[in-house]
Amino acid sequence: MPTGINVSITNMADWALLREVFLSGEYDLAIRSALEESIGKCHILDLGANVGFFAQRALHIRRAGFEQVPIEITCVEGLPCTYSELQRRFPALLPNESAHLLHGLVGLRKGSAILQPNPFHAMTGLSRSMNTRGGIEVAFCDLSRVIEGWRAVDLLKCDIEGAEELVIDNYPDLLRRTRLAIFEFHLDRIDYNQCIAKISACGLCHRTHLQGDKYTKVELFRRIELLDA
Repeated sequence: MPTGINVSITNMADWALLREVFLSGEYDLAIRSALEESIGKCHILDLGANVGFFAQRALHIRRAGFEQVPIEITCVEGLPCTYSELQRRFPALLPNESAHLLHGLVGLRKGSAILQPNPFHAMTGLSRSMNTRGGIEVAFCDLSRVIEGWRAVDLLKCDIEGAEELVIDNYPDLLRRTRLAIFEFHLDRIDYNQCIAKISACGLCHRTHLQGDKYTKVELFRRIELLDA
C-alpha cells in the first residue's frame, strides 16, 4: 500500500479478515474517531489480534491522514502459531508509532486455559468441552498491568471468539478507562443482554451497530462523558 503497509494473504481465513477489515472497513469509524479525539498519544488495545489485520489497518489510517497523532498499539494474541505469524507480519514502524506484541489469553486476570486451534485460524477459541485433546494450554495476561501508565484506552478492540464476557466481567476498571470500544459478540457463547448492561454501567453508553448476523454482532461503544486528560 502507499502507506508502506504490506498485507499478506496465505489462506482463506486471511482473505475473510482482509474483506472485513480492509475492503469493508468494518473498524474504520472507530479507528478514525480514536485518532481524531485522542489527547496526545492515541492508545489502542487489540485483544484477539490474530495475524495483525486490525493493527495494520489502524497504522494505515494513521499514515493516510493523521500523521500528526502519535500512536501506540498493544496487540494480544493467544495461539502460539498465530502469535508467531503476527510477529512476522507486523510492519516496520515510522516515527511517532510504537507497538507491543504480547502472547497470552485475555479474560481472567490469572491462571491458564485450553485453546482449541481451528484450521480456520480466525475462529480459534477457548475449549468448551472436557475433551482437551489437541488443545494448547496458554496463560492469561493481566490487562490492568498491560495498560498501567496509560492516560486512557482510546480504542479497545475485543474479538476473542466467545470469551468477551470474561473480559467484561473481570475488567470493569479497564472499561471505565476506555473512550471507545469495539466488541464482537459471539451470541451462542455469551449472555448478550447482560454484556450490554455491564458495558453501559462502565460509562460506555452510546452504541452503534457495525455488522452482524444470527451468530455474531459487532458493535461500537462510545463514552459520552470526557475522561480526565
